[in-house]
Amino acid sequence: MNQPNTKANFVEYKEEIENGVLISAGHYINNVLNGEYRQYQNGKLQLMGQYKNGKKNGWVEIYTNTGDLQLRLIYKNGIRHGSIYTYENGCLSMHGCYANDKKHGDFIYYNQGYIIRHEHFFEDVLHGLSYTFFPNSTQIFERGKYFQGKKHENWSYFNESGELIKEEKYVYGEKSVNS
Repeated sequence: MNQPNTKANFVEYKEEIENGVLISAGHYINNVLNGEYRQYQNGKLQLMGQYKNGKKNGWVEIYTNTGDLQLRLIYKNGIRHGSIYTYENGCLSMHGCYANDKKHGDFIYYNQGYIIRHEHFFEDVLHGLSYTFFPNSTQIFERGKYFQGKKHENWSYFNESGELIKEEKYVYGEKSVNS
């Protein structure tokens, strides 16, 4: 006599519809989200991403109410782990990287195509070189270094012509009196 296979996976594609409008759609294995998932609001795509065992796993994208891409990032087993990109009005406004749900590496912020800030993180804490730029310019306004989230060593400040106007020295966040 044949017994039913209780270990078999039940795979299905589910759509949730409310008042004739698609709300969400995704692939499930044994009632757990696995594969692509899409979420809608007022018929417009709001979220699209990959899931594994019910957790975000891979690229996830979030869209504005007007349908523009707002955020794109990578998840691994439900936590941010990989590249992240944010957008404003269709333009890149920030990109960086996460490792185990913490900022790790360079984060670069943009305004109208220009870099406005470049920071370096180690496990969610500013650590390393940091640059701030004048608006709509490639000219550096401020340049310095962070050590474990605190200004450290020499910080330089420039005018819009690139001339050095001030220097300050910090020791683990404390401004040196000899600056």
